[in-house]
Amino acid sequence: MSQHTFSRPGHHVSTGWSRRQRNFFLIIRRGDQAVYDHRLDPEATRGGLSLEQIQERLDEHRIVAPPGLLNALQDDLLHNRGGHEECWDQ
Repeated sequence: MSQHTFSRPGHHVSTGWSRRQRNFFLIIRRGDQAVYDHRLDPEATRGGLSLEQIQERLDEHRIVAPPGLLNALQDDLLHNRGGHEECWDQ
């Protein structure tokens, strides 16, 4: 599994590629509480998201992704990357 994390005022975001599930995941937290979890999203296909859905969910929560994040996620998919963690906070 690849995991990419970043924070924005009031939110912590974790997203990435699951090799085992062969799909993307996204969890958005506010403090200790998840305000979005892909596993509870009825629109998630086979329990996971597409890149477009990740962007839509971030937009719904008014969260701007770091530049290059979606490209990195696309690379994770193309290389079926696992065991990779990256924090996008500066």
